[in-house]
Amino acid sequence: MELNAYPDRLDLNDVHLRMAKERGVKITISTDSHSTTHLRFMQYGVATARRGWIEKKDVINALPVDQFLAALRPRPAATPATPVPNTAKKKSA
Repeated sequence: MELNAYPDRLDLNDVHLRMAKERGVKITISTDSHSTTHLRFMQYGVATARRGWIEKKDVINALPVDQFLAALRPRPAATPATPVPNTAKKKSA
């Protein structure tokens, strides 16, 4: 999930971040920058993440590059559930 650090877009608050962490959801912290002057807003994202008990290991874009790239790769799909056969009889026309 993205923690957007732009002041008008601090969508994920500390409570939501803590819930995400408890469920193993990884976070990215970004500023959604459209100008280099927006990069200074990263401090707000980091402060919000800290209030949500987010640690460096929970932030995908703070990982070493090999771990970052591994986190972006799709994970194998879970074994699909066996379909339940339809036992209902169709009425003849």
